[in-house]
Amino acid sequence: MGTLDGELERMKNEWRMLKNQWKETSELWNDSMKERFEKEFWQEFEQQTQLFLKKFEKTTESILKACRGLGVRA
Repeated sequence: MGTLDGELERMKNEWRMLKNQWKETSELWNDSMKERFEKEFWQEFEQQTQLFLKKFEKTTESILKACRGLGVRA
């Protein structure tokens, strides 16, 4: 079960890197297509990804807590 913590951290790190890359890209990309991309894709993707990470974190905490309660090494 310890791999859940590792996967969560890996996903958070990957998300941070993607957001940083988007920030760099969006500073260089300044036209109507960028605005369209942000409105139609990026904003929703960002919201869904953040929601997923929060739910994954809560799920991981619940699983690890259950393992501890059962005396299972996590």
